[in-house]
Amino acid sequence: MALIVIGLMGRIGSGKGTVARLLNEEYDFRAITIGDLAREEVKQRGLKPTRETTTRVTSELLSRDPAYYIKKAVKLIKNSGHKRWVIDGIRTPLNVTDFRKAFPDIKFIKVDVEPRKRFERMKSRGRPGFPETFSKFQKHERLEDERFNLDKTLSMADYVLDNNGTIEQLKKRARDLMNSILSD
Repeated sequence: MALIVIGLMGRIGSGKGTVARLLNEEYDFRAITIGDLAREEVKQRGLKPTRETTTRVTSELLSRDPAYYIKKAVKLIKNSGHKRWVIDGIRTPLNVTDFRKAFPDIKFIKVDVEPRKRFERMKSRGRPGFPETFSKFQKHERLEDERFNLDKTLSMADYVLDNNGTIEQLKKRARDLMNSILSD
């Protein structure tokens, strides 16, 4: 069996984690989350994995090597022996180009949801530090877009997976898309 790698991209609250879980449960994809790699790095340094600490450590590492986490993920995938991987959290155009260099057949899927739905979904999770109003959410999102050049990243997707409906609709759309990808 050939190696199959899927890269998930999307804005905060778009459902990337839900899609990654579906790929794991139904298609035996192992998941790597770039954010988890960053939190792991913080823990290895004996620091508390807060958002601020993780951001600081990540900024330090990426200032020395912009592809630090990509290299870590590529090494993990190539050394694992497992043939199906999903990478959750593709954020920058560099992530896309570096993963394409490592895995020429990688497929990038943009999980797409309109902003108000993403805000409501994120708000319902009740995570500390989440913007409490839609306007603050939009401001946070604009800053994230600028920081990561997310518009350009999202434009590099091979497929778009609409997640504006129910979880059942998302699962059906994801299954249809995966059946198409896996049959190629």
